[in-house]
Amino acid sequence: MFWPRNHVRYENLKSSFVNLENLLEDLDTESFEGFLEIVFGEEFYYLLRRPGLKGGIYLKDKMGRFIPAEISLTEIQARCHQENAIINVYDVNREQLEFLSECLNSTPLYTNLSSEFTDFEKLLSKLSKDTHTGYLEVSFQDVPTEPCYIFYQQGEIGGILWGDHQYEDAEKGIQEISTKLRENEAQFNVYQIERVSVTEREEAPEIDLNHERETAAEPRIPEPEEPVSEPEFKTPEKQPEVTEEKTVTYEENEAAVSPVENEIPGQAETPRADAEDKNKLENLSIFPYLDFAEALIQWVEENVNKVMGKNYFSKAFKKGLLNISDKYPFLDPFLAEFTYMDGKITFTSEATAIEFLKGIYAAIESLLEELTVKERENIQKRLKQSLRRLEKIHHENIEILRVRTLMPTLFQ
Repeated sequence: MFWPRNHVRYENLKSSFVNLENLLEDLDTESFEGFLEIVFGEEFYYLLRRPGLKGGIYLKDKMGRFIPAEISLTEIQARCHQENAIINVYDVNREQLEFLSECLNSTPLYTNLSSEFTDFEKLLSKLSKDTHTGYLEVSFQDVPTEPCYIFYQQGEIGGILWGDHQYEDAEKGIQEISTKLRENEAQFNVYQIERVSVTEREEAPEIDLNHERETAAEPRIPEPEEPVSEPEFKTPEKQPEVTEEKTVTYEENEAAVSPVENEIPGQAETPRADAEDKNKLENLSIFPYLDFAEALIQWVEENVNKVMGKNYFSKAFKKGLLNISDKYPFLDPFLAEFTYMDGKITFTSEATAIEFLKGIYAAIESLLEELTVKERENIQKRLKQSLRRLEKIHHENIEILRVRTLMPTLFQ
């Protein structure tokens, strides 16, 4: 699709012999639908044309991506008089041309996903499952090759382009990309486009392709400016909110935590983790316990890094989250509703405390499964040695949420 060259009208026209203004006038008279490629040395410019469509000049950057060019048609025409540019003209059918113009004005959905932590096949499967319309860009790192583009329409692969090669067989294209990914790291960027009916397109007198369109569709990723409403951060109505002063955190000294007796000091009205309160326990929101979840992950991170080396946990944990995202979609790294960075959790979705902690445990278990038996034993030994410190500060939360039962490997 970037750019379809199946139907050539003119190729290798030299601007020293062909007047670009006259050429455009002739093409408009003939109701031309397609695009022009104008080449100045190593600069490639692309101009889309069809009746009712004006403007939209795109530049191919050094990475092989296509971006709106900061140059007007008048400036390009002037350069054609001064320099010997090469002009190529290609016919493209209306449907394909409009899809191309939409792709060029698409909205980033997922960006800068590393192939080290993002499974290519799972990403393709997710885009199909989500009936995605747009394209996936695969940019190989430290390899002198152009990005590969996989185009989707309603979850179906509609075409694959890699450099100047357009794959007729999509399955073959996917296999070749997969082979390349086994040898080299890459970065994935996913773009979505707004579907507009043919009638709506025809009613529009002109389309300015350099104008950033406003997307009417609801975004899949919650926008930062839409804060989660306050009630979502509170316990259910029948479960009085634990006041900030009584919440136990790492910053409070150990004296603030009393031994567990028949009642939990400072949280007398919080649902107990007894058998008769099982339903209440299962409906607890995670938000009052995010501080505890942070402390739990920090505890694991510290001990994993002591065995595996500094910063190991961060990358491995992201991979673990990806591995369990089908069962716990609110932890899906693609959606970015959950992030853990520099010891802090950001969570903008909804989940019960039990489901959230089950998902975190599953991701940690996935991380540990990648290690050798000796490495796991060393980590578990360190966890056991440092467990008392965590229990001293967060004993109440551990008891309330039955964490020992939820995470048996960590709390041996």
